[in-house]
Amino acid sequence: TATNANGTSDPWATTLTVAQAPALAGPATATAEAGAAFSYAPTLDAGHPAVGAVTLAVGTLPDGLTLDASTGEISGTATAAGEYPLVLEASNGVGTASLDVTLTVEPAAVASITLTPSATTVDQGGSLTFDLVAVDAYGNRVALLASDVVLSSSVATDVISGWKVSFPHASPHVITATHVASGETATVTVEVEPAPAETVANVVEVDDEELAETGPTDETAPIAVAAGALIMLGAGLVVARRRFDA
Repeated sequence: TATNANGTSDPWATTLTVAQAPALAGPATATAEAGAAFSYAPTLDAGHPAVGAVTLAVGTLPDGLTLDASTGEISGTATAAGEYPLVLEASNGVGTASLDVTLTVEPAAVASITLTPSATTVDQGGSLTFDLVAVDAYGNRVALLASDVVLSSSVATDVISGWKVSFPHASPHVITATHVASGETATVTVEVEPAPAETVANVVEVDDEELAETGPTDETAPIAVAAGALIMLGAGLVVARRRFDA
């Protein structure tokens, strides 16, 4: 109605529309596990007029996850581990709201392990290092700490230090890796070959001229004296025989 000195007008109905931009809010990070159900639900104020749809302006959702355009919720079951930077966006013609979210899909539990030596043969007394790869049921590699795995050998005298094994004895050695939490194991056979035998030869070279100059050594002197005595004795016998015959 309107009123002045002359009176009040008849009522007149009208509708006032107040435009309002939308708003999106939610955590900047979210974490899912491969193979497990996941949901991320931001808070959406649709504004006026109401937002027609929430869209993914930047990034790509991993397989298994979907975006609900009416609410902005991301849900489902992802299987590919990794980091996915995303930007959700809502617009109603009055304004645009956006929300940056970093979605991380972590690997599931260890499903299998593979043990690889730096070589499959080694000389006796040598050492090898080993590489261990663990994956989940979806093929995602799982990070391991040294304490997560135990190495053992079929030969008790082998020396194991972390991921390194030394082999004092020659024979086939079966090395086993055991993942403590899951109980998963992997084995590999290493052929330890005998160390080559070392032949030590002591060779003494004698210079004939040097021996002639220096004469017999102290050790050979008694032999030389005895030989001389025998020669003299023989000569004496010969002289005596000649006199007797004469």
